[in-house]
Amino acid sequence: MVELTVPYESRMEQAHTYKKEKYLDLTKELEESGYRAKIMPIEIGARGFAGSSAYDLLSKLSISGNKRTKALKLLAETAENSSQAVVEIVVVVVVVVVVVVVVVVVVVVVVVVVVLVVVVKAVLLGSSNSSSSSSSSSSSSSSRDKKSKNK
Repeated sequence: MVELTVPYESRMEQAHTYKKEKYLDLTKELEESGYRAKIMPIEIGARGFAGSSAYDLLSKLSISGNKRTKALKLLAETAENSSQAVVEIVVVVVVVVVVVVVVVVVVVVVVVVVVLVVVVKAVLLGSSNSSSSSSSSSSSSSSRDKKSKNK
């Protein structure tokens, strides 16, 4: 079984150990069932560094010389291009999320402004109505005062 991993170059050893341990039980199970099984994890770094495990795999497959060099180069380029594509996808997703957040914030601000305008208008209209009624109330009381004085 060949398991390809494309880790950061600084984690290639850990990735190799992890993949080997991950399939250990499956390998034992296959062997107990009468099959010959071997796990061969290979690592190609995310920035295109082909680890020794890739070299070893190609050797075990009887690929040597110029063909092995070309295969390692192709593996490295493919891993690097794939990693770059993942980075580009992540950047696009982040940009979309930021745009959505900005749109939501703008909508919330617009709603808050509209609510504030409505509240301020209601308060102003309410105070203008109450001052009109208090004016008319005070004018009617002053009319009564004048009538009482005239009597």
